[in-house]
Amino acid sequence: MASVHTQPGRPHYFASFRAKGRQYFLSTGIHHTPKDPAQIEAFKDKARAKAAQMEREAQAKVPTPNLSSRQFLEGFVAPRTTDPDTARRTANIVNRFVAILGD
Repeated sequence: MASVHTQPGRPHYFASFRAKGRQYFLSTGIHHTPKDPAQIEAFKDKARAKAAQMEREAQAKVPTPNLSSRQFLEGFVAPRTTDPDTARRTANIVNRFVAILGD
């Protein structure tokens, strides 16, 4: 969940959020000290909405691999060893495990 913060000496709200294991701290471009003091809460709400939008955009940019369990395990087994007997035994174990999982 994104949050908004101020920094001393900076006129804008900053959005802080985590997307796919990376921490972001970006300016929202929205002033936290408007000329009309009655607008402070409105500007803060606008900054929260902008921060949430920035978080969604950052998460959408990071590709998420869509691997089945079978694909992942086969890719894991392939480079494990160069010995044919060990590779055969390991592949046999993975195939039996995947058969237990089903589709």
